[in-house]
Amino acid sequence: MTRRLTLTQFQGWLTHATPELEAAAVKGMRSAALYLNRTVVLEISQTEPRPAVDTGELRNSVNVTMVPDGAIVSVDAPHAGVIEYGRRPGGRQPPSQPLIDWVLRHPELLKDGMKAQRAALKRQTARAAKVVGKAYARRAARAQGIPGREVAARGVAFVIARSIARKGIAPRHYFAKAWTRSEANMTAAILLAIAKTGSWKPTAKGRIAIQTMFKVGPKGPGAP
Repeated sequence: MTRRLTLTQFQGWLTHATPELEAAAVKGMRSAALYLNRTVVLEISQTEPRPAVDTGELRNSVNVTMVPDGAIVSVDAPHAGVIEYGRRPGGRQPPSQPLIDWVLRHPELLKDGMKAQRAALKRQTARAAKVVGKAYARRAARAQGIPGREVAARGVAFVIARSIARKGIAPRHYFAKAWTRSEANMTAAILLAIAKTGSWKPTAKGRIAIQTMFKVGPKGPGAP
């Protein structure tokens, strides 16, 4: 998911700009991109209904790449688009391994999973006892042992994956919210950089042109 800030989006009113003015505009957009980068990281940490933080991969994948005519702000984590735009209900189940790893990092979920596995083993033993006798069923249960962490995590992950497939995932819109919060500051950064050249004074038309550029909003893979 990326958002690029470049001169091409408002060069219509900058056609007669001097090289100094263009350089100042690019510098301003790069400052705006750095500000947006920090705001996106902050929004990830405080997004509702809960922070989108577990291993820190999403926050650490927020990057700014400087290009000749501006800057590119991107979020490169594999799940960046899912957290931003959500997931529609009725789709396929998500991959199990990331969910298993997530459950293993959360003891409270793992504890519930192991409790459920023990209850399932108890029910299985009771059914077996009716067929082969209580003594044999107990020996078989002891041989099988208490379900391990991996088995319990797989069970919990399966339940979560099935729920995601049925209900989907609500969007967090952390990037869109960060963009909206940053609009005024990004506009100010560009206007300030241009004004510092002393060769151009921001006009109402110029200010509106820059603000309009930021109203377009972020786009990227997974956008509806």
